Amino acid sequence: MFRSKFLNNFSIAIACVILAIFIYQKVRPQRQTTPETAARESSKSEPIQPRFTIPIFQFEEVLSITSDPAVPGSLLMYPTGIIQDKDGFVYVSDAGDEQIVVFDSAGRYINSFGGYGSGPGESQNLRFSALRDGEIHLFDPNLNRITRYRTSGELIGVIALRAGVGEMAFLCSELNRIVAIRYIRGRIDARNDDDYNYLRAIVTVLDSSQTEISSIESESVRIMAFGRRDRSPQHLYFAPFPSAAFSREHGIVMTTGASPVVTQYDLSGNLTRRIQLDLPSEPVTQADRIRTQEYVRDRLAHVPTPEPVRNIDRELLFAEKMAFWHDVILDEYGYIWLIRQLDFHALDQGLGRTCYVIHPNGEWLGTCYLPNASGRFCNGNYVTLVTDDETGERIPTVFQVLPAVEGIAYPVS
Repeated sequence: MFRSKFLNNFSIAIACVILAIFIYQKVRPQRQTTPETAARESSKSEPIQPRFTIPIFQFEEVLSITSDPAVPGSLLMYPTGIIQDKDGFVYVSDAGDEQIVVFDSAGRYINSFGGYGSGPGESQNLRFSALRDGEIHLFDPNLNRITRYRTSGELIGVIALRAGVGEMAFLCSELNRIVAIRYIRGRIDARNDDDYNYLRAIVTVLDSSQTEISSIESESVRIMAFGRRDRSPQHLYFAPFPSAAFSREHGIVMTTGASPVVTQYDLSGNLTRRIQLDLPSEPVTQADRIRTQEYVRDRLAHVPTPEPVRNIDRELLFAEKMAFWHDVILDEYGYIWLIRQLDFHALDQGLGRTCYVIHPNGEWLGTCYLPNASGRFCNGNYVTLVTDDETGERIPTVFQVLPAVEGIAYPVS
């Protein structure tokens, strides 16, 4: 009797459990596929290979601006940045006197504005932030503020930023957003390993009151390891540098630094896409190292008082470190450009620096040779400062971006 009652109760309990599981499966919320989820799932796919094995773009020089001694205002002491508007006017930042120097589409001097100091319209470490809708935005990391000018040179205003913003800040007035990019360097004692230096990139999105909306951080990348006893450089880690870039239309792109992966985010900090390139894990060969040693020793031969062996070792490590990509550019059309900082094959042929090019749809198109790695893309052109080999002068130069293979067009129509 007791046994029969127990079996009946047990059967009822099992039936209740099965019924509860069935009801839960019916009523539980279905899993939603968000852009972030889709991006993470897509990152599990195989790394993409280049569509073309030959350089896909070429850069044709259309304007080279040289200083005219007869026009004192056109003389550039130490240009550090360049940008071009849709009418072809070129704006050059001159760190020598902290001014913006303006040239027309033919390279003729127009005017200059700004100056050294801490007052309104003055700066101490001038950097271009953006040129948009007839406004030039400048960022000064020393004064920690964004200065807004009209392209005519009229001062609009100054926005003081909170402390520790970083190396670059962008104002999106139409979206009430401020995007700041900074890089963190440090040293970690791994205890069971050598001490090592690391680098990571951090992008912070702020609202109009400078309250943090989101913060995006790359993985920490080992730069080099040091011996425990004498602190001498021991190992160099070959990996892409963590880097970040920003576009109002296309959001934020960041290199992870740990592998050939590029991540893309919207302005709320949500992950939208991960792009993994099929690149070798260690592109530096023994032949590259020999070439690097020759390059470094030749460069140090022109240094008046170089430190003997220590200096050579340090320079060699840093030169080898730049063999993988060292920077990322996100242009106005959504193309992603990953710049390989040191490439002897390209340098020997006067081609500039090798650049991996990713289409706005995420397809890896292939490579090209950028004339200089410090430029930017403006209105279908590439503007940069080209160093003259003989004089050392940095010459503002505008290149038109032209397709080098059939089936490729730039910019996007």
